[in-house]
Amino acid sequence: MKLLNAIDINTFWSFGNWHFEFVCYLVLGIWNFFHPQPAQHFVFPLHFLILLISILNCIVSPINEQIMKGLPKEKWIEEGLRILGESSYVDIKIDHLCRQLNRSKGSFYHHFKDIKDYYSHLFDSLGKCQTKDLDKTIEVSPTPKEKLKLVNEFIIKNVCKEMTSLRAWATHNYQAREFIDKADITKLEYLTKLYSDVGFDPKRAKSRAKLNLALLVGIYQLYNDSTDSELNELITGIKEIID
Repeated sequence: MKLLNAIDINTFWSFGNWHFEFVCYLVLGIWNFFHPQPAQHFVFPLHFLILLISILNCIVSPINEQIMKGLPKEKWIEEGLRILGESSYVDIKIDHLCRQLNRSKGSFYHHFKDIKDYYSHLFDSLGKCQTKDLDKTIEVSPTPKEKLKLVNEFIIKNVCKEMTSLRAWATHNYQAREFIDKADITKLEYLTKLYSDVGFDPKRAKSRAKLNLALLVGIYQLYNDSTDSELNELITGIKEIID
């Protein structure tokens, strides 16, 4: 299995199948051009090798396909999130992912076109997860003010190293920057609506939302290793500001 993981066998057998046939037929064509009556002892082995390669390809291709599909796409994404939270964004590279998951590059490329495509799936997964959990949290909120408090409480309680690493990554990676910018705009628009629903006029609602978002971003950067008691203290402070 280690040998199969170390070699991109999809590429190997693709080469063995049609490239080998092409070379064999090219040799036969050249031989026939200079020798109108080709020797049977030379021609037969080449045809036999071509047939053997084709048969082996038929046997190996289904096995190779299973190997390529053996690790679901979600596992690759989960590993990237783990690295982002426990290590550093600089380790999110194809070689490192393959080593960590004990898979070949062929397995990676079975699910993703390139590393940029992988980044897109990684960011989408992170964004959807946060949005889904937040939507469940605020469903129980009876009033706009309570909803606003719950949103802040949820974000603070779910301070994670993934977002901290992502903001650092965004300083020199345009995909991470786009994701962060989009997420911040979404949060700002949502907070502005909540402050408007509470009773602030549009200008003050937006100003409050900006201040609120700035506090949350600062908490992400400064308190990603905080204890529960420290986070609860921050939540209390935010609620006092809202009141």
